[in-house]
Amino acid sequence: MFNIFNKKPCNDPELLKRIQEDGIDYAALRFSQILIRDYLTRRIDAYNFILQELDGARQGNEQAKNFALESGIDSKEYIGTLKLDTPHLDSAQDFLIALSAKLHPKMDISISLKLKILENLMKYYGIGKYEL
Repeated sequence: MFNIFNKKPCNDPELLKRIQEDGIDYAALRFSQILIRDYLTRRIDAYNFILQELDGARQGNEQAKNFALESGIDSKEYIGTLKLDTPHLDSAQDFLIALSAKLHPKMDISISLKLKILENLMKYYGIGKYEL
């Protein structure tokens, strides 16, 4: 009658469909490439961005917490970085926030995608456990 038991659909069903068809790894690779090309062109910016994301991840679900713990970056480096004023990283942050909003309420997919994007950035720039 009121459909109160129906789950809310994804905000962007087309994006969700493409991720499901192409796989999270491929989608994360494409979004990582956009971040690197348009927002995080310098390693230092990518590093600071990753620190802030790890600070958020350590406060998230178990998957995110484990990612932060296994990142190869000492927690002393990233704890508290979310509170820092970093306007040069705002565009990259906004990009990830918009991506997450499009996938809402599919948080499991959103979190997996976001963590895979971070892993790709870490690999590309040789950060954390990918440092040479």
